Amino acid sequence: MANHGPQERRSCHRSRLDIPRRLLRSGCSSARLAGPAGTERAQVMAKPYKRYKRGAGRHVQLPEWLQASEAWATLPPGPRALYIEIKRRYNGSNNGDIYLSHRNAAAALNVHRNTVGPWFRELQERGFITMTQPPHLGPSGIGKASVWALDELPTRNGKPATKQFMSWRANPRYKKSRSER
Repeated sequence: MANHGPQERRSCHRSRLDIPRRLLRSGCSSARLAGPAGTERAQVMAKPYKRYKRGAGRHVQLPEWLQASEAWATLPPGPRALYIEIKRRYNGSNNGDIYLSHRNAAAALNVHRNTVGPWFRELQERGFITMTQPPHLGPSGIGKASVWALDELPTRNGKPATKQFMSWRANPRYKKSRSER
């Protein structure tokens, strides 16, 4: 194998100046590696970057400081799933206006509607959620769902986040009887 100098080694690679700018922006790698015929083919087949990408969709974020709190660590799985379902309905600007009825929550969590009532109460007692508007009958007699606010986030009308769950402590001496649950 012949020992090539730096000048000869550079000449076998195409420089970025030889490639049209629109191909460089599109991220087409075949234009950099192929010869002149490959460049023409790449110009025809090149697609703009992220043209068909729509995003991965929404997700629910549970910050580390929330998960490290005693209120979250001792929370049973049912209320945790309900909290995630409530937070799933938060769109970034509707805190304090999150509608979720017991029936819709039960359908989303695949449980009976009487099961989620104590879970809502548990989340309220620990300070994760606050009911901003109770359920009621509308003017035409059709029921309106409860409206909820997440206490880890500021509300829509400018109230700061209360984060009451951070000060919640388990009382090891007192255990609720079945009739109090």
